[in-house]
Amino acid sequence: MKSKALIRVRVPATTSNLGPGFDCLGLALSLYNDVELRVLPGRGPDPGSGILADVQIETEGEGARLLPEGAGNLVLQGAQVVWAALGRPAHRLQFRVQNRIPVGRGLGSSAAALVGGALAANALLGNPWTRDQLLNRLLHLEHHPDNLVPCLCGGFTIASTAEGAVVYRRLPPPKGIVAIVAVPDFEVMTKEARAVLPAQVPFEDAVFSLSRTALLVSALATGEGCDDLFPLMEDRLHQPFRKKFVPMLQPVLEAARAWGAVGGALSGSGSCICILAKKRRKEIVEAIGQVFETFGAPVKVLTLPIDARGAVVR
Repeated sequence: MKSKALIRVRVPATTSNLGPGFDCLGLALSLYNDVELRVLPGRGPDPGSGILADVQIETEGEGARLLPEGAGNLVLQGAQVVWAALGRPAHRLQFRVQNRIPVGRGLGSSAAALVGGALAANALLGNPWTRDQLLNRLLHLEHHPDNLVPCLCGGFTIASTAEGAVVYRRLPPPKGIVAIVAVPDFEVMTKEARAVLPAQVPFEDAVFSLSRTALLVSALATGEGCDDLFPLMEDRLHQPFRKKFVPMLQPVLEAARAWGAVGGALSGSGSCICILAKKRRKEIVEAIGQVFETFGAPVKVLTLPIDARGAVVR
């Protein structure tokens, strides 16, 4: 095995959709989980199976008490995808994970866990897979690439699938824009957030979101029109149906816009709200806090520059 005995990986949070870009647009954010993978002495119990049967995992930080320690852990699942597909001999492994990305809040915690485990295992085995190959393997677990791609590649990304493979473009993050993220103390489960979406939408609503997606991509890619992205971050595909889970969404968007924010939308399926800003960041943070206070809902507000690197082996 061409590897070091200790691998460290840092993976960023992500915000997806950005309003109209449902299941295809994403941004990497400078909030990180750290995954450390160490080889322990001795062989695993089944050296030819390609199954990680003797693995320890220790998790600290966000959601640590809620996350499974066995096969259901997404860090282990990400690592197993690499290990099993390559058919490598088993080793006794130890994962130590420091979580800073809130769980179940729409900041890509699941994608970060999968990417962290897969990238660590890939590095341990000598990097036999490219990042594109990792993406295609992980797609079978995550199903949508809108969080996977920015987590692995960083920046502003457009992602989809074609013939069962991930197709994406990565663009440099828009200059001068930071994300101000409101993190409520409640979760929105992705399964429930998808269950409220209609099976069909009117033709005019599809055109509404399609046109705004195209204009938003153009603005973020060129920097032209980035002083007011709010009209371009409206949609009719998911936010109107999901806002019942996050009743303070519209008031937060209005308050942030009044203080000079340039855009905002529900982060993924929620519960986080992602505001894009260039200036008056302190005032925007305070305004968001005041809105949540009127709802009697605790909130943590984070100011996060856009991450340009994506997941890295440190």
